[in-house]
Amino acid sequence: MGFYCHVEDVKEGFMHVGFGRKPQDVALWLGLKKVLAPLLNSYHGRHLKLAFPKSLLSVGTGADKDQVLRMLNSFDGYSFVDGEQFESKLVRVMEKGSREHLPIGALTGYKKDELNKKNQHSQKETKRKFNYYQGVGCPDSGVVLDFEATSQIIEYARVIEISALKFRSGIIVDTYNTLVNPGIKIPKQIRNLTNIEQDDVKSAPDSFKAMGRLLNFVKGEKLIVGHNVVYDFRLLDHFCRKFDYPLWEGELLCTRSLAKEAQLIIKDYKLETLCDYFGVVNENPHRANSDTVATFKVMNEIYGSCFIV
Repeated sequence: MGFYCHVEDVKEGFMHVGFGRKPQDVALWLGLKKVLAPLLNSYHGRHLKLAFPKSLLSVGTGADKDQVLRMLNSFDGYSFVDGEQFESKLVRVMEKGSREHLPIGALTGYKKDELNKKNQHSQKETKRKFNYYQGVGCPDSGVVLDFEATSQIIEYARVIEISALKFRSGIIVDTYNTLVNPGIKIPKQIRNLTNIEQDDVKSAPDSFKAMGRLLNFVKGEKLIVGHNVVYDFRLLDHFCRKFDYPLWEGELLCTRSLAKEAQLIIKDYKLETLCDYFGVVNENPHRANSDTVATFKVMNEIYGSCFIV
């Protein structure tokens, strides 16, 4: 977990604490206890500001959460800052903590300047592992991949649905679709967006099993296609590392970037906008199965009508 902490007029920075494979709701409150304990000892008479992804505020119940609230009430005052404005830096905190292989439960602090300077190298490393499709014309084969997840921040995301389809010479030849039990409460905004409810995933495989089956499905494939494919690839890579699965190696093709390269005259490059532009019917937007089919059709439309070479 990554947290932003600001003790008014005293100190400001980021903190990292990892709990391995513990569920998100458990890790959040355990992490906050770790973060608050040293701050409370030294700065209980001051106002404290905290930030972490907003969706986490509603998760979890129990003794750990109650204890965190008691600790917070011991400060002169406290407030939550919307985590979205710190999203990129919280991601860096999580990436940095993961690279340093910190012990489970160890609390590490990073100053803002330190984080900015040392993150430059990690950004280059991230860019180096993206191997983009360099072929001429529409690819003859590959896999279109889409995840529905609880967060856009990779380190916090829990997958709730996976869809992948294989294509050969412009035809869908095989599919893999599954709901996934994330092991946590699905945030309300995600339920509203996807219409995936808690009961829907109750009997679904967990992410360990679902990702293992996905890797078997994509084994041997040389190309993954997605709309904003970097997110899907990073999520796949994250779970491969988490579960000690072999990393997928191959090329990436992003239909969002493809549409920009085609210089289409449209208001934005969202999948729904591209579907409207090309007359592609996405029967169930923000559901992985429907989005992969729509992405596949959009890819073919771009190559077929915009002459990208």
